Amino acid sequence: PSTASTAEAAAPRPVTLVPAPRRAASDDAGVAKVGRSRESSSSLGIGPEVRAFAGGAFLWGAYARFAVARFAFGARALHGGATSPLGEVSATLIHATAALRFHEWRLGEHSAFAWGPRLGLGVVSVTGTPAAFDITGFVERGPYVDAAVSAELGVTVARWLRLDGALELGLAYGLVAQAGGTPVAEYGGPFVGVSVGVAFEL
Repeated sequence: PSTASTAEAAAPRPVTLVPAPRRAASDDAGVAKVGRSRESSSSLGIGPEVRAFAGGAFLWGAYARFAVARFAFGARALHGGATSPLGEVSATLIHATAALRFHEWRLGEHSAFAWGPRLGLGVVSVTGTPAAFDITGFVERGPYVDAAVSAELGVTVARWLRLDGALELGLAYGLVAQAGGTPVAEYGGPFVGVSVGVAFEL
């Protein structure tokens, strides 16, 4: 072989680099945020709540809750009333709560189910309004303590917004309103609570 042909074979050939296709950053962020677990995120939730006691009393109102990782801390303001031949009874419950999620099951890319225990501590105020002038009314305030097991279902509808629903089964210690020695409304004992609301991802 000639010297010229050997030099041409040994000469380096140009190499062309083609960049690999990349996904948009917004797409990556969207997938990570929509599908993230509540066990590693924080949120602020609000919504209405209804609570029914085994004695027949009902309370309704609103809740606000801050959740971080597996813990949730909230406040509730509930109100209700009952009637009897001797008058009317109204009650207001203000209490703070702390909850722990034991586990979370993913039901798909946008929904999850979680459950765990919850404790609450607050004050219940009961007012009795007599139906006649010869009946004495009353105003009583006392402590309110409850413990419950809560089951929650969350559905993510946007990167920063989630719809929440919860069902609680619990036991409470509170006040019992009586009229003429007969219980009219018992704000204690076994109860069932239902709430729905929205949570803003932080």
